[in-house]
Amino acid sequence: MRLSVVIPTYNRKDALVETLKAFSRQSYKDFEVIIVDDGSTDGTGEIIKKLNLPFEIQYIFQQNKGPASARNLGIKHSKEEIIFFTGDDIILSNNLLEEHIKNYYNSGENLAVLGYTQWAPQIKITPFKKYIANYHFAYSSINNKEDVYWGYFFTSNISIYKRLLEKAGLFDEEFPYAAYEDTELGYRLSQQGMKMIFNKEAIAYHNHNMNFKSYQRTMLNKGISSVILVKKVPSLKRKASFKETKNPIKLFFKKLIFNVFVISILTEIICFLDKLFVPLPKVCYAKIMDYYRVQGIKKTQ
Repeated sequence: MRLSVVIPTYNRKDALVETLKAFSRQSYKDFEVIIVDDGSTDGTGEIIKKLNLPFEIQYIFQQNKGPASARNLGIKHSKEEIIFFTGDDIILSNNLLEEHIKNYYNSGENLAVLGYTQWAPQIKITPFKKYIANYHFAYSSINNKEDVYWGYFFTSNISIYKRLLEKAGLFDEEFPYAAYEDTELGYRLSQQGMKMIFNKEAIAYHNHNMNFKSYQRTMLNKGISSVILVKKVPSLKRKASFKETKNPIKLFFKKLIFNVFVISILTEIICFLDKLFVPLPKVCYAKIMDYYRVQGIKKTQ
């Protein structure tokens, strides 16, 4: 039983090299790697050509269309019946593919396997990174590892039968960013009978040194993508919701607090404190991140 590994990438050549090196150390050897370069301008293609790695690599370049389009192109070029998705900033533990593949022996035809992603050891875990890990992945909220809610269809560390992806219609390319395109596909897969299990021993490491400031762009993109998501999955309308108070006094203070200038000052203060490993109440992170999410929603109106 072989795997096709699909990795979309965009202007992260150094991180991608570290990701690919981890595949050289895998205990399970029966796989191909498909890299779909989504319009990189940093010399990613040249670096890939120079690598000497002990496994088959397909390198495909496309004009920038977003990760949904890149993954779909990878799926279409895959040769195997099981697809493993990961990112260009993810480093696999040495037995990760083995932990995924063992679940497919004597399994049902609708199986998907979710692995566990945590920060890479070389990344210093600041209070904000700890907050993001709990917010972004929230593995602790998985109640039944043998029947995982489709909203956990995280493409940093997941495998699934190719025929299920084809039956569901692949990723929706209307999503322009790495935000909710996997969630929406997870919903359609669940409608096709997907059964997702969680294997915490399939460990991957997130090798992306983000901070409070850089993550604001992520939240802006999430806001934009949430509007697309809700159109397609109306039951998730809370993802694209925001409330504007009608009380004039409260509205005045809200506008004062969330003035762009004030937000920028608060951002610098929080970044400074985070570098010193000074934890703040979660609400401090959440409120400003939600501000950027709402700004993303407003951009679509």
